[in-house]
Amino acid sequence: MTSSSTLADLATTHPAAARVFYRSGLGFCFGGRRPLARAADDAAIKGHVLLVEDEPVNAAVAEGYLASLGCTSVWVKSGNEAVARSAGEHFDLILMDLNMPDMDGFTATQLIRQRAKQGERTPIVALTAHDATAFRDKCLR
Repeated sequence: MTSSSTLADLATTHPAAARVFYRSGLGFCFGGRRPLARAADDAAIKGHVLLVEDEPVNAAVAEGYLASLGCTSVWVKSGNEAVARSAGEHFDLILMDLNMPDMDGFTATQLIRQRAKQGERTPIVALTAHDATAFRDKCLR
């Protein structure tokens, strides 16, 4: 399994990922803004991803892209489910929707960080349909 730092750099290393992630002030956010040319020798990127998204269509699109990258994924629909699932299973990356009805992505991220084992820090990437700059400061806290 590839390290989580490799997954966090997908947009600059793998063309399919560039359609999923784009570089912004927040880091990598869900979107489709910067497709890259595909090199003939591109290998699949492997990793286990927790996808936290309450909208089924968005989740299906993200899971499709993750599968095309060679990643396995687990989809949960709420912040509460994300906190519980991340406590019991190892993930290389967590893609976290910021706006969900039961618990927002900020609160879920805070709880995941508080409950993480010493020395473990899974990268958590914010997903939002909102203007990324409006959430920049809050995401970086």
